[in-house]
Order: sequence, then C-alpha cells, then structure tokens
Amino acid sequence: MRISNRSRSIVLAAAFAVIVITVGAAVFLLSGNDPAPRSASAQAGEEPAAVATTTVAPAAATTTVVTSTTATPKTTTTTRKAAPPKAAMPAPTPHPVTIPVPPAPHPPPVPGCAPSFTGENAPRADVKSALLSAAGKDFWAGVANPPLLAIDPPEGSPPPATEQLGARAVITVPPALIQAIAWQESGWQSAIKACDGGVGTMQIMDATARWMNQRFGTSHNYQTLAGNTAIGAEYLEWLIAYFGENNFGHHYDITNADLLTAVIVGYNAGAGAVQFSNGHTVSSSYANNVKALMSSQPWAA
Repeated sequence: MRISNRSRSIVLAAAFAVIVITVGAAVFLLSGNDPAPRSASAQAGEEPAAVATTTVAPAAATTTVVTSTTATPKTTTTTRKAAPPKAAMPAPTPHPVTIPVPPAPHPPPVPGCAPSFTGENAPRADVKSALLSAAGKDFWAGVANPPLLAIDPPEGSPPPATEQLGARAVITVPPALIQAIAWQESGWQSAIKACDGGVGTMQIMDATARWMNQRFGTSHNYQTLAGNTAIGAEYLEWLIAYFGENNFGHHYDITNADLLTAVIVGYNAGAGAVQFSNGHTVSSSYANNVKALMSSQPWAA
C-alpha cells in the first residue's frame, strides 16, 4: 500500500518529535536531576566560587545548598582564652588577733657572751641541700585547720558581706628566703649555739621547736641539720599563713613586699612584734639585711 505525501509528512513530523523528546530527556538525566535554582552569580553567568561539599552559601546571597566536588582548603583559627589575672595582694590591715603564736624566738642578748659550737659544722654543700629540701616541702599538707584561700569577687563587683574561703593554700618557702635567713642567723654554721639559746643553721630555740612540732604534727630534732632546717621552714610557713590569714585577707603571695617583710620581722622578733602603718609593714634592720642577702646571695660565691 502506498502512503500519500501528506501522510508521509505527518509520519516524519511525529518521528522528529520523538527524537527531540528523547534528546531532552537524556540531557535532563545527565544534569543530575537537581531541581534547585542556581545561585545569583550562576544566573548572571559568573563562575561560582569553589566550596566544600554540601556547603551552605552565605545567607545574604542565597539560601541555596550548592554541591561541588571541588573542596576549598579550610583555614582553622584557634582562639585561646586569656588566663585570668592573678588576684592582687591587698594592703595589710592591722587588727587584733587572738590566735596563739609561738614564743618569741630570741630573748635579750647576754652581755659578754660568745657563741659556742657543738661539734663540727656540716659542709656548706650539705647545708644548702638541707635548706633547699626544707624550702620545697609544703608542711601544711595533712595538718588540721590549714590556711584557706580567699575567693575574690569578680573584678568591678562589690565584695560579699562575709569573706568567702575556698581550697587550702599551698605554701612553701622561697629558696632565696630560707637561705638568706640562715646566712643572717648563723652564716650557715650548723653546729653553732648562740648565747640566747639559738641552735644551728636556723638558730632554733627549744620552745620554738616544741611549738612547731606540735602544730604540724612532726617530730623534727632541731639538734640535727635536717631537723633544724625543717623546723625553720615550718616556722616560715606558719608566719606566711598567720599574716596571710589575719592581715592580708587570706592571700599568701610571699613575693609581695609587705607580706615578705612581715614574715622576716616575725622570724626574728616574733609575730607579735610586727607592726603595720599607712597600709604597709614596718620594716627593721634585720629585715633589710635579709632582703639584701636574698639579692646578693653571698653563699653562692
């Protein structure tokens, strides 16, 4: 059967339409079937910036989620919080204190008396080792009623109505301080005995040794080098705690000049002899000598 020209034209047109529809479907499938609209920059014909896979474009431009196989290297910025400022030591505040204190370490000197020796002085290296060992020990650890740290209010806020106390204070003696006091007291002579009864490197009195051993629960023999330096360090730690609690608002920074002066004066003349005036600790010639020794360190020569 022959097909008329008109019928042939209709068949050719239908075949052409099928071809067009097939090609369009193929293009659609190859495009990834992504119905999302293109970003503003893509619609304008610009090349979109490479972004990480499944990265949300900036909200100001579009909320379209753009998928790309080209990843942009990420730059990581680490922001570290600044350490909180160290609590400032308050000015010393003198007020009556009823806490029991050790006996005054040195009675009045005996006129015309010369010191004596109970054996041979230990080598200076041994004295230094004993002083440093005692200085590095926190004798308040495990002791009943230890000194507690103040909890300072945030900067700019008023202090609480009642003093807030926190953890136990960790107190040790700076090496330069104990070495300077030992030099001032005895010249690091471990066997010397002064006319006032002071014994050894730290010039420990018998009453002071008994008081410190009882307070710290120890049994140091102040007649030995190790026991003598340990009692001296306990006494210094007790003084730091005593003045820190009662005159510096439960702050114990021994690098503070006023607390340092109070501790040195107290070691020489007793805690009751320390005075405060105009917001500072009143110094003494003994304290000035010890501070000078801390700087010059003649034992290192």
